[in-house]
Amino acid sequence: MSRQRRKKSIPTKWIDGMGELVCGRTASLGIRVIETMTVNANESTKVSVVIFGGESGGIRTNFLLDLKFGPPIGLLFEYISVDEGCFVDELRGLGADVTVLGKSLPGVPPFELARSPARAWAAIRECKATGAAIAAELANESTRLIYTRSPYNIVALGLGMRDAKRRVVAGFSHVLDRHRFLGLQRRLFSRFVDKRCLASICPSRVVRDSLHGNLQDTALVLPHGVDFESIEQSVQSVEKQSAHIVALGRISPIKNLHVAILAVQALRDAGENCRLTVIGGPVGDDNPTFAKLKGVVDPRHANAIRFTGPVTPAYQELAAGDIFVNCSTREAFGYVVPEAIACGCACVVADRGGPSELIIDGETGFHYRGEDVADLAAKIRRLLHDSEGIRRLTSNAREYAVEHFDQKARIGRLKAIFQDLQLKRKC
Repeated sequence: MSRQRRKKSIPTKWIDGMGELVCGRTASLGIRVIETMTVNANESTKVSVVIFGGESGGIRTNFLLDLKFGPPIGLLFEYISVDEGCFVDELRGLGADVTVLGKSLPGVPPFELARSPARAWAAIRECKATGAAIAAELANESTRLIYTRSPYNIVALGLGMRDAKRRVVAGFSHVLDRHRFLGLQRRLFSRFVDKRCLASICPSRVVRDSLHGNLQDTALVLPHGVDFESIEQSVQSVEKQSAHIVALGRISPIKNLHVAILAVQALRDAGENCRLTVIGGPVGDDNPTFAKLKGVVDPRHANAIRFTGPVTPAYQELAAGDIFVNCSTREAFGYVVPEAIACGCACVVADRGGPSELIIDGETGFHYRGEDVADLAAKIRRLLHDSEGIRRLTSNAREYAVEHFDQKARIGRLKAIFQDLQLKRKC
């Protein structure tokens, strides 16, 4: 099949449906098939997953969902943890097979040579020793693929395993900084992964585009998934509250929560009777970002802006709102967006970063110009006065999200990737 490539266009490989590797530049459904994977749905595939004992946030969620949905379709996971931690205990409580190496993390990540050369070289030596320990642990499983989501573990496996290029699948969870140390770290790490790993997987195009060189062209884009069925069942009895805006996430600078606060206050100043609930933490005085957010809150609107603190799970709070806003412009994916869709919220997200790829502007939600308070307020106002529009957006969003971001679909695509890689190794 011939392919025409526009100038300056970098193709994105996207796994769409069980066994189809497709290529497209946008998040629309009009994407072209460039290769068909050979997948045996009845054949079990076992993968070794290298983790840390303290995995948290989106990475932890992703691993737990893979563990839940993988075995029913024959995708089995065996875990090797660099150190002990609460995540190891959680996996064992779920019946997972976990081996702990008892290693420690270096103080400086590998490739940060410009900040502390001596400590960075020491970190590289530690990585190599960790990789060698993993290789020894898997000495009797020389054909099994190895999957990890940590830059530290990617480097460890690449340095410590002689056959890493034939076995290691690198998962990227964060956007690489193009400007850090004049881009040197990004270039070094991308070249390392390209030379030492069999394949790489990114959750979004924004992560793929942050890579460098050949790795940017070859990386697969496989969006994360959420458990739509469980979320929807858990919020069936929650009653929606009109003009209730919700934001969810850790209270940190990357979330840009001050934009949401300022937008809601501007709407109230204009006569709109709306309110905002910010779900997440920490909300103590020891969190400087929270202290700054409290300073942003106008005393006239203090009763209309509520901070819940950490809530786990947060689905009940999410489902109580009818509009969800995500103001981050630097997130790699944005788990909270499909979760908000599953909770029946109409979504407004910034037009930059991973969350922008999850919403088709005007069809499944709205984009606003990142960090533009007036534009966010305008998009929210459109929804406040258009209940029919909210119903249309939430219906479209659910249909689109279930097809692209439901974990049941994602796990089949992940199995397709692993089986395809195994087949190619045998050729």
